[in-house]
Formats: sequence, structure tokens, C-alpha cells
Amino acid sequence: MSFPEKELTYVKRRDCSTQVEILRKMASGQAPPISTDPRLLFEIARVNKLLMHPGWPDLQGDAAEQVNAELNFGRMRGMVSNNRGLKLAAEITKALDAGQIPHLHLKGPLQQIRLYGTPLFKPSGDVDILVAPKDRIAAGKILEEAGFKPTEAELGSWWVHFLGERHFEAPDQPIFVDLHHSVQQPGLPRPRNLVGFLHRAVRQSVANSTLPVPSPPDMCLI
Repeated sequence: MSFPEKELTYVKRRDCSTQVEILRKMASGQAPPISTDPRLLFEIARVNKLLMHPGWPDLQGDAAEQVNAELNFGRMRGMVSNNRGLKLAAEITKALDAGQIPHLHLKGPLQQIRLYGTPLFKPSGDVDILVAPKDRIAAGKILEEAGFKPTEAELGSWWVHFLGERHFEAPDQPIFVDLHHSVQQPGLPRPRNLVGFLHRAVRQSVANSTLPVPSPPDMCLI
């Protein structure tokens, strides 16, 4: 994933090894002492989606007050985005179930629940759905009928044929749906039986919904 140039302005051409080590220890459950530029630590964490990590230490220094305020704001935005994604995921499953389209949810807050016990561990800006290749057109039509709009038409052939996905914009919400019909990166071998992931899907309870997600072994494979 690439970032716009402006996203890296503060960290560009800086030695960030100290901040990376602090975040590595934090992510592994340690509580390292903080003696660093709080702004630089914040920026490194932001581009690595670590702002919502519960192990964040207390920041100190001249810029700490402003950084802590931005940290809290970033966490709130992440919570709103993830909760919005969960609600949207439930709506999509309801529509695809009604259309009898086998599917499962990849990545995002649902995966975070299984890995970390909370859907609010990392910010997520989209909903990833996997369907069988034979169902991709029908699933896309169901999304369009539900108000989702296809995006990036100029790159449609590249996404569909080489990356195995289509992108849809949610109605009246700043969130996207990635409709996948493959799981491998370009140039890598395909699974021998992709639909097996769908057949082995398990249902995960979230609020008042149960959503299909990969079985534990398949989650590791995918």
C-alpha cells in the first residue's frame, strides 16, 4: 500500500528506528519507557494503523499535549469507521443471503474480534467480501440494487481480471466494499479449491447479526 506524499511529510528522511522499536515493543505487550519525539512516534504509528492499540504509553514532551489530543481524535474516528463497517457488513450479508449467494467476510473488524477480542483494534475503511468466481456478477448486481455504486471504472479490467475484485462505494457513507472473487496476489498460485473457503465458513455473532467468516484454519491460509 502506498501513501500520498503529504502523508509522509513529517517522517521523510528522518531516522525512525527508535520509534519503530518503541512501537514494536508496545505491540508485543511490553511497556517501553518513552523518551522520543512524540510527534514522530505518532506519525509512524498512524501510517502503520497502530493508533487504536491499547498498549499506547503516556507521551511526554513539548508536543505531547497536542499529539495526545490528535491520538484521541484518531481513536474516535477509528471507532466510528469500524462500527460503521460492522453495520454495513450485516446489511450486505442480509442482501447476499436473500440472493442465496455464498460469501464470507475477510479482514476488517470481524477479523479483529477473532484475533484480538475487539473490533476496535485497528481502523478499517472498507468491507471485504469473498464470493465464488461464478457468483461475482450476481453479487455485484445485488450490491447495486442495494444502492452501492461501482467505482474506478477506468481500472475495472485490471481489478477484475488481475486482482480478482471489484470496488463499490456505500450509499451516503464514506466507506467502500471490496467484492473479491480470488484471494491470491498477482503472479502467485491460486488455491486449488477456492469455493472450499465458502463451504467451510462459520457464522460469527455480532450484535444482532451472524456473519459468515473463514474457518480458523482457512483464516490462517488466507
